[in-house]
Amino acid sequence: MQKIFSNYADLENALNLRLSDPSVRIIGIEGFMLSGKTCFAPRLQAGLKIDLLRTDRYAARIDGDAPYSKLINLSQLSKHLEWFIAEESRVMIEGICLREILRSVGKQPDITVYVRRLGSAGWHDGFTFEDFEGGIYLPHCALERSDLEYHKKIR
Repeated sequence: MQKIFSNYADLENALNLRLSDPSVRIIGIEGFMLSGKTCFAPRLQAGLKIDLLRTDRYAARIDGDAPYSKLINLSQLSKHLEWFIAEESRVMIEGICLREILRSVGKQPDITVYVRRLGSAGWHDGFTFEDFEGGIYLPHCALERSDLEYHKKIR
């Protein structure tokens, strides 16, 4: 069930209610590059009092020609996720193309928060995701077309 939240407090309250279910173990924070996930996740982590993993930590490099999901050290990520599961802990994981990455290690989030945009500024020198959805692609921007296609499909 998709729900749109317009403020942080309502989202945190809704997530705290969902966390009363002991089967909820993995919370995914996903969104387009520079949508604000990296700033948002620690605030949410503190409010929910759970651990946080960031997919960027497992990336071989952040820029380059390969799709982001192909840059991730899946064995390291899987090892860390398995540790949290073995400890019966909850974990929040943040990153772009997150559901694709988690599928690659045989996991899926129990809850996914998709961060559309936290501010009014555009991404990448004025290029916005809405531009891409409208058929505009700027090959000089730092975004891989496959990453854009992923977010177009899932958001």
